[in-house]
Order: sequence, then structure tokens, then C-alpha cells
Amino acid sequence: MKDEETSVKAFFYTLHVIHAAFIVGLVFFLSVTFYLNASRRQEEVTGHGIWIWLMLFLVLGGMVLSFLIYRLRIRQARKIESFRSRMAAYQTALVIRWGILDTSALVVIIAYSVTGNYVFFFMTLAVIAVLLWGRATKKSLIADMQLNHIERTLIEKPEDKLSDLP
Repeated sequence: MKDEETSVKAFFYTLHVIHAAFIVGLVFFLSVTFYLNASRRQEEVTGHGIWIWLMLFLVLGGMVLSFLIYRLRIRQARKIESFRSRMAAYQTALVIRWGILDTSALVVIIAYSVTGNYVFFFMTLAVIAVLLWGRATKKSLIADMQLNHIERTLIEKPEDKLSDLP
């Protein structure tokens, strides 16, 4: 689909599909790992203190890094003149944010797979919760991008084209 022909509805649909792909991929990988680890005996799972601290640092660092990079990209996107280009920059900022969170969760799932420690399972669930919380909505777009009245009106109409503004 060409950028000039992209409707607001298609723009958000694309964002929701990308967001869902990140979450579904994590849930699927976590489910498979959970199933494979179910056969482990509990005494094989204890310990791994350094792993817990490393993964906790990775998860919290990933959350902070995703937030900071997102804010930086949004600040840069607000300065772009063209509305379409600003929306593309917003989309890029969200994908980067979700990608950082997804990567940290994947590493934690691998740690869960190797160790079988349920702490990593719950860390992954926490990252998935943060990903769910970070879903793109019209309200978050308007607030984050600080859209003016004309742009807000355009975003509220699903069939309007993003190219309707200069």
C-alpha cells in the first residue's frame, strides 16, 4: 500500500498487527518452553542466583532503554513538518520500543529454557504485560505526538487518508 493511500484505519491496523506479532511470538515461545520444562524435576531448578540478577538487569534495562529511545524518537518526530512523515516516525518509534522489549523477553525465555527456573517465566510475563500496556491507540498517538486540532480531527476519522494533510 502506498503511503499516499494509507488511511488512518490501515495505519492503526498495521500497528496492531505488528504489536500482536511481537506478543504472539513471545507467548508461543514461552508456551513451548514451559511445556518442554514441565518434565524437569524440581531439584534441577534451584539455584542460578547470578542468572536471576543478570536477567533482572536485562529486563529492567530493556524497559528503561525502550522508554528512553521511544521518547527520544518521539521528540525528533514532533519536529518533522510533513504529517505523513511524522506518522511514519511514530510507527518506527513504536516498533523499536516493542523490539527492545521483545528481545529482552526472548533472552529471558532462553534463560528459562536452560535453567527451568520459574522466576524467568514470571519475568517474561512481566515484559509481555508491559508490551500489552504499550499498545498503540489513537489517544496515545494524540498525546505522544502532541497533535494539533486539525491533525486530531483527521486521526479520529478512520476512513480519512494520512495524505489529507500536508
